Amino acid sequence: MSTAQETWTPEKMMREVHPGNATFSPDGKQIAYTLSVPLFAGDQSEYLTHVWVAATDGSKAVQLTRGEHSCGSPAWSPDGEWIAFTSARSGRNNIWLIKPAGGEALRLTDAETGIGRFAWSPDGSEIAFLMGDAATEAEKASIKSKDDAYYVNENFKYNHLYRVAAKPPESGFAEPARVTEGDFYVVGFKWSPKGDCLVFTHWQTPSINHWRTSDVTLVPRTGGELRPIERGIGSDSSPVFCPEGNAVAYCSALGDDYWGFRRRVCIVPLEGGEKTLLPETYGSQPRLVGWAPDGSGIYFTEPYRVTSKLFFIPLDGGEAQAVVDLPGDVSDIEISRDGKLLAFCYQDLDKPVEIYVAPLEGHQAGEPTRITGANDHMLDTPLAKAEVISWASFDGTEIDGILYYPLGYEEGKRYPLLLNVHGGPADHYRRKFSAAADFYPLQAFQAKGFFVLRANPRGSMGYSWQFRYANAGDWGGGDYKDLMAGVDHVIDMGLADPDRLGILGWSYGGYMSSWTITQT
Repeated sequence: MSTAQETWTPEKMMREVHPGNATFSPDGKQIAYTLSVPLFAGDQSEYLTHVWVAATDGSKAVQLTRGEHSCGSPAWSPDGEWIAFTSARSGRNNIWLIKPAGGEALRLTDAETGIGRFAWSPDGSEIAFLMGDAATEAEKASIKSKDDAYYVNENFKYNHLYRVAAKPPESGFAEPARVTEGDFYVVGFKWSPKGDCLVFTHWQTPSINHWRTSDVTLVPRTGGELRPIERGIGSDSSPVFCPEGNAVAYCSALGDDYWGFRRRVCIVPLEGGEKTLLPETYGSQPRLVGWAPDGSGIYFTEPYRVTSKLFFIPLDGGEAQAVVDLPGDVSDIEISRDGKLLAFCYQDLDKPVEIYVAPLEGHQAGEPTRITGANDHMLDTPLAKAEVISWASFDGTEIDGILYYPLGYEEGKRYPLLLNVHGGPADHYRRKFSAAADFYPLQAFQAKGFFVLRANPRGSMGYSWQFRYANAGDWGGGDYKDLMAGVDHVIDMGLADPDRLGILGWSYGGYMSSWTITQT
C-alpha cells in the first residue's frame, strides 16, 4: 500500500493544467495553443491562461503571452504575420495582436462590454467578433444611483456581430462596424470563403428558456438584409460553408424541440435547391468541425459510448467513419488549412489531457505526436486502476460504466462502493483522466479504499437517440434499474461489499441519489 504522501488528494488533483485552443499556422508548420495553469498562492484561487507557440513536431515550444491577466483564443492571420488573442488586461475583454516570434502585444479594440468569439476574414483585412449591447445612459444613471432593480426576462442585452479593420491603428483604437441588428442573440458565426458574408447561429433571447432553440441565418459582410438558412422549432446550429462558398452545412433538429436533441447534418445550396439530409449518425448528436478541403465530406464530433470521437461523413451517402483510432477521449479538434494535419486534445483513464498533432490522409489520422507535456507532473503519483465495464439491465439493455478500483486493491477482498451518477440526464461519463480535477475527486476516493462506479444509464448521450430519450417522463424508472443492475454486477464480480454502499451525484445525479435512497 502506498504511503499517504504518495496518494491522491483533492488538492493534488486541482494541480491539473488545462491545454486547449490549438490552431495551425497557415503553412501548417506551427501551432498556437493555450495552457490554463491553476494558481493557489496567497489569496489566489484561479486559472491563469497564456498563449504558447510550438512547431507541429512538438519542438520549440515557447510561451508567447505573459503577465497576470489571462490571454486566450489565439487565431493566426491568413498570412501568418500575426496571432490575434483576447485578454482583459485592459479591464475588459478585447482583441490584441502579437507577432508569432513574440514582442509587444498591440491592442486592437476598445470594447465597452467585452468581446466574445472572433475570427479573421479570409483575406486578413478584418476581424469579425461578438459583443454584447452596452447599457443605455438611463441604465448607467440608475446603476450609479444604486437603483439597480430589474425585471427577469425583460430588457435583454443581446450579443451581435461586429467587424473591425485588422491592421493595428497608428493611434487610438480601430472603430468597429456593426453587422447585425435586431432582437436576437448571436452565439456563433463563420466567414464565407470569399469574405462577402457570414453565417451565424442565434437564439431568440439570452434567456435560459431559449437555450434549446436556435436558428441559422446569413448576413452580408456590411450588414443589411438577413437571409434565413433554417428557422423554426428546435435547435439548428454549427453552420459551416463548403470550400466553394455556395452551400452551408449545419446541424438541425428538424423541428423537434425536445431538450435531448436529435440532430441531422443538413446541406443547403445558397443559389436555390432542395436541402440535403446526410445519413443519421450513431448518436444523432453531431457538432460540425468543418468541410474537407476537397469538399468530399464533413468532419464532426459526437459522443460515442464512453468517449467523444471525431468522425468524417462523406457526401456520397456513405456512413460516418471514425477518424482517430484511439481508445480514449478526443476533443478540441482543429484541422489545418490544407487538410493534412489534425490537432486535438486527448486523454484516457491513465493519461492526463495533452495536445497532439497527427497527419491526416484519406480522412484517417496517422500516428499522433504529443505537443504538450503540461501535465507530466500528474504522473508522479501512483494511479489506482480504472476500467470500462458493461452489464445487462432488467430488460436486457446493455449499459456501460467505468469502474475505479481502490488503491492497493487485493483480489478476493470486498470494498465499499460509491455509485456516482452524472448530471443531465443527457450527459455521459467518458474515458477521462482519473486524477483530473472534476466534480468529485475519484483518485482521492480510491486512495481511501473505495470502489467508484460511474454508469451511463438510459437517458445518457453517447448512444442512440432512442436510448437518450428512453427515460423521458420516467426519471427513477428504467434508469434507476440500470444503475442498480450495475451495482449488483460489481457485487457479483466479488468486488463490492453489499453492506457498504453509497451514492452521490450532481443535478440529475442529485435527483437520482435522493430517489435511490427511498427505494433500496
